[in-house]
Amino acid sequence: MNRFQIYNKSWIFELLILLLAGVIFIDLVGAIWLSYQSHITLIAALISNLAFIPGDLIKSALAVIIVRRIRKAMHLSLF
Repeated sequence: MNRFQIYNKSWIFELLILLLAGVIFIDLVGAIWLSYQSHITLIAALISNLAFIPGDLIKSALAVIIVRRIRKAMHLSLF
């Protein structure tokens, strides 16, 4: 976030960045690999990855909450 000079104090913004940069990327790469290894279509692999989305959303939200609390406790700020 510092690299791109994004200055927004919203936790929702941080969560969206994490979801876009982390969850979607990892799920997409995982689906491509599953498709390749299992010899199934990419669409079938993407559909099978939908089962992981609820857990990924929960873990992403927890990661943002934890990082924001650590930053606050250590008086660190990206903004």
